[in-house]
Amino acid sequence: MQEAKYADMEAAVEVNEQVTWEAGRRARLTVLTLAFVRLIVVLGATILVTALPDAALLFFTIGSIVVGIAQSMDVLLLGQVLQGVGGAGILPMTQIVLCDIVPLRFRPKYASVAQLAWAIGSITSPLIGGLMVQHVTWRWIFYMNLPFCGVGMVIFGCLVSSVDMHSFLASSMLLGQLLLTLPFAAALTVDPNDANSLKSAASTAAASAVNYYNNRESKLIPGKFDGTWWEGGAFFTFLINYWHWTGDDQYNDLVTEGLSWQGGEDNDFFPSNYSSYLGNDDQEFWALAALTAIEQKFPDNPGHASWLSLAQGAFNDFVARWEVDKSSCGGGLRWQLYPTLAGYDSKNAISNGAFFQIAARLARYTNNDTYATWAETVWDWSSTVPLFDNSTWKIYDMTRISENCKDQDIMQWSYNYGSYATGAAYMYNYTNGDPKWKEGVDGLLNTTWNEFFPSEYGGNILSEAAATLF
Repeated sequence: MQEAKYADMEAAVEVNEQVTWEAGRRARLTVLTLAFVRLIVVLGATILVTALPDAALLFFTIGSIVVGIAQSMDVLLLGQVLQGVGGAGILPMTQIVLCDIVPLRFRPKYASVAQLAWAIGSITSPLIGGLMVQHVTWRWIFYMNLPFCGVGMVIFGCLVSSVDMHSFLASSMLLGQLLLTLPFAAALTVDPNDANSLKSAASTAAASAVNYYNNRESKLIPGKFDGTWWEGGAFFTFLINYWHWTGDDQYNDLVTEGLSWQGGEDNDFFPSNYSSYLGNDDQEFWALAALTAIEQKFPDNPGHASWLSLAQGAFNDFVARWEVDKSSCGGGLRWQLYPTLAGYDSKNAISNGAFFQIAARLARYTNNDTYATWAETVWDWSSTVPLFDNSTWKIYDMTRISENCKDQDIMQWSYNYGSYATGAAYMYNYTNGDPKWKEGVDGLLNTTWNEFFPSEYGGNILSEAAATLF
């Protein structure tokens, strides 16, 4: 191969040997680059992931130095490979961090800053590079990267906190942590006839739950747990009831912030950040939290949608989905909303039971018969398909649309019973003692005791039998 033809650039690189571009080498370099990106995904947000941006910058920095001092083509290529590996880490890591911590509605504003830097660099770098080649040396094109890389590493190290070991264990090794600590755990001692004993136990449970919430990896997103999105709704329902019955308001600001933040762009607890994988039941847990806030007179958040409007917004979504899908099985809500999701073919008990409960509670709170009519519609439909049998009062987990809702998943979960029984109790209250709802409440409660409080355990210990199968 001839001497490098960039003599006017003061290129000191001379290549005397024949260079062969082998497919195997390209494949290895490609795999190395992809492996670096894949490492980010695999590690998630563990202790190591916070070091990856610095590592990527370090690779890019070393690569720039190697290219700048290269005296042969092999060394120059090695430096460019290191730069490529670093760049492969910098670009996706920037996007991953942005998507993870910034809500969808704010992403354009923050992403525009990163894109602006990219645009400015793309426009100015050829001009700056040409001037350097003409007046200094081509090597300064690479040396110029060094101060920017150094500043980037310092800024990231100072502004982005690493994940501590407690958070790592709580999220990534929860099962192992549980197994290790279980032998040393002590049950709370509670006297159900002593209000102070009950409050003390509730305080301990609340403090533990809030500590877990405050140490989650997604703590920059109010209301969002590291696991599935619905858990935040259940968590806030607990804290609202805790405040109401104990008078302890130290967690109220946390609840207010989280409930409002996850209200979504349309004030219906369907935020676009998570809409691609949410099911009806996910949204319903948040609507139930808002209803609890209404009933317990938890203060609204000034300047934001009221708890009532959020619950009503979610209810309107459920009605619209029911009406659109009425041709399948004569009604009912699907478990999940999109054909790409596994639960799209299912109409399940929790989605319909929670909808029933939401309608019943709105009817009682607003004294509006429209909600009561919908509650009765959901109840009656549920008994026409194999979700619950009003002769035995057993509730089954789901039925499939592909089988025209004639089959049933025989799994029984206590929260399905709780959803329907609670809704029936609200309807009994709203209708001033309609025997239909009295029969429903009694039937579901009796079956709940028989199914979930087995006599072999004394008849007073809750046992979620279905959970033992997983």
